[in-house]
Amino acid sequence: MKIGGGPSMAHRLIASAFFGLQRRDGDLLALGHDGLYQIGEGDRAQQIPFPTFKLDDRLGVSFDLPDAVLVALMGPQPPPSVNYGALMLVPR
Repeated sequence: MKIGGGPSMAHRLIASAFFGLQRRDGDLLALGHDGLYQIGEGDRAQQIPFPTFKLDDRLGVSFDLPDAVLVALMGPQPPPSVNYGALMLVPR
């Protein structure tokens, strides 16, 4: 599967853990440990950076996606660390 600009990106997809999957306009939206992936037919895939999470103590929430809410339990480092411990993709 080819992603983005070259073979190094394909390796990242294979090595990415997915924490949630959701159908999106005939594609698949996957929540990975390193961002979101929109995966379509054939070899079409696009990595999407995480949106901004609103932080409340050790919980981060993002309502920036129109069709899903992202929830992150923050790791041991205080903000602005991007050490997301556990991630959830919750369909709206």
